[in-house]
Amino acid sequence: MDVFQDGQGQYILASNGQRIDGWWQLEDDADPAVLIGPDGTVVSGAGELLAARQHATKNRVEIEASALCGCFYCLSLFKPQAIKDWLDFDAGELDSDATTACCPERDMDCVLGSASCIPITQEFLRRMQARWFPDP
Repeated sequence: MDVFQDGQGQYILASNGQRIDGWWQLEDDADPAVLIGPDGTVVSGAGELLAARQHATKNRVEIEASALCGCFYCLSLFKPQAIKDWLDFDAGELDSDATTACCPERDMDCVLGSASCIPITQEFLRRMQARWFPDP
């Protein structure tokens, strides 16, 4: 595999030159290895935020099976039925048959669903927002 860099970041490329799912290649210390809660319990594992981010693309089946969704860009919570726009992640175009959910509030592809087993809570969405959108 090769690494390609553009103005937004680095992407891992397959040997045929196609970008693999568009995941960001992160520095080793990009996500804290373990987060400890105020009572001393472990509240996250290694790479938790990166793993959660991967559930925000090509997620239609997961979103439609969810009871609750949340956007880690604007922190809104909503039912999956509120999603009207779906993005064709590879082409970057809206399409009714596409597979990446767009937030109904901000039209961003930052939607997580409860069927992913990721906590759809304000606290977790804030952590995701701080990691992926650190600039206000």
